Order: sequence, then C-alpha cells, then structure tokens
Amino acid sequence: MLTPRDLLFVVSGPSGAGKRTVLKHVTTTFPDIEQVVTYTTRGPRPGEEDGVDYVFVSPERFRELVAAGEVAEWTNPYGDYVYGSPHTLIVNDGYNRIVELDYKGVLRLRAATHRRLVSIFILPPERATVLERIEARHRESNLDSRLAVAAEQLQFAWAYDYAIRNEEREAFLGAVSTVVRAELVRQAGHRELLGDPESYDALP
Repeated sequence: MLTPRDLLFVVSGPSGAGKRTVLKHVTTTFPDIEQVVTYTTRGPRPGEEDGVDYVFVSPERFRELVAAGEVAEWTNPYGDYVYGSPHTLIVNDGYNRIVELDYKGVLRLRAATHRRLVSIFILPPERATVLERIEARHRESNLDSRLAVAAEQLQFAWAYDYAIRNEEREAFLGAVSTVVRAELVRQAGHRELLGDPESYDALP
C-alpha cells in the first residue's frame, strides 16, 4: 500500500553562508517542521547550547552512538572534529524535519532515507563575504580548512534540488519560504490522492 513520505529538508553551504539563518526561519515560519539536532565532537562556540545547536559529545561517546546504530551517517569535513546525523533522518515518523548537512551527508542520506529528501544549497555572495561572516561569528582555528572545503562544496551545488543565493536577506528568506511551501503543497496533494482530503487544511 502506498503511503506519503515525510519530508526532510537538508540545508548545505559553506561556513558563513547562512545555514543557521535558514533553519531558524523555516522552523519559525513553518512550526510543524522540526529541526533535527546533529552530533559533533567539537566543543561549543560562545553562545551555542547543547541540544539546540548541536549535541556535543566526546569522541568516545560518538563511537558508542555509531555502534548502537543511533547515528545514520557521519563525516569529518575539516580533518579534526566529527559530525553525525541521528537515525531519525532515515525513517518515516509522521513529522517533516529540517537539518544541516554537508554534501557528503546529502548523498549518503539520499540513498538511505525513506523520507522525501529536499536539498537546498545556500550560495554566498562571494568568497570575501564568507570570510567576513566566519570571522564575525567566531574566529575559527581551522579557518583555512573551512575555506578549502567551501570551494569543494561549491563544486557539488549543482547536485542539489535548489540553490539560493544569500545576498539580500528579505529576498533570500522569501525564496526559502517559496521552496518549503511548494514542497508542502506537493506533499498535501499526494496525501489527498491517498485518501486524506484534510491535508491542505494544515498548510501555513
């Protein structure tokens, strides 16, 4: 029997491109979409909260989570700390979700998840802007690695469903909302075809 798939919005982009801005905007504008908090073995930056920005764990605890099957995929993008995604991302559980991942995570999840994965790549205005945003946010010890990875990520932006440039804030967030709303309408249509005529009533 066919069942409608839950949505998983995946946001990617170079450091400083505005991924966190997108996560906050989507979960505020569309409160039925829940953010998935991923794991990392790095320590929190000033102002970051455990369980809100990331789940901060030790390398030993991270290995335990992997062994227990609680981590769906993981990566070491900058050659130092490890980042991993919870198993929630690959199962239908009745909720639409949004998460921040790099392009390697997107490729792995696209092959593994039972959800409909909608990938969004955030394009920065230019390289100098990315550098300014990173330094304004927090001086990174691995800044050179982050800039090198940013260039690598841009080569894979073509593989995403959507690429949105973060230049003018209002226009940028408006484009993000358009993408999310279109995917929700598509999901509602599928649900109606499968016998849920009230699905459109839930749209924001």
